[in-house]
Amino acid sequence: MAVNWNSPKPAAPSADLFARVPKARPVKVDTPATPVPALIEQVARRVRAEYMEMPGLCLTRDQARCLWGLDAPVCDRVLSHLVASGFLTLTAHATYVRADGG
Repeated sequence: MAVNWNSPKPAAPSADLFARVPKARPVKVDTPATPVPALIEQVARRVRAEYMEMPGLCLTRDQARCLWGLDAPVCDRVLSHLVASGFLTLTAHATYVRADGG
């Protein structure tokens, strides 16, 4: 079987061929601006456990962020949730302590 190496090369695509191809658009990722409530509750459980394990724990917002490795919006939502639920109290010195004095 003989191979014809001199076969004509395919023609280059015309410019109008590429004009019909839609341009790539950036992918939009559905990430909520604020964390989902399930995440807040999960982190809040962890924070509650830490406060229960260490009676007298007294943390500022920044200390809490550092201790639990949270970003600012998540930390604020978790601390607000725990204050609203009555587990934590925000003191006059801007520290979070257990509301029951533990």
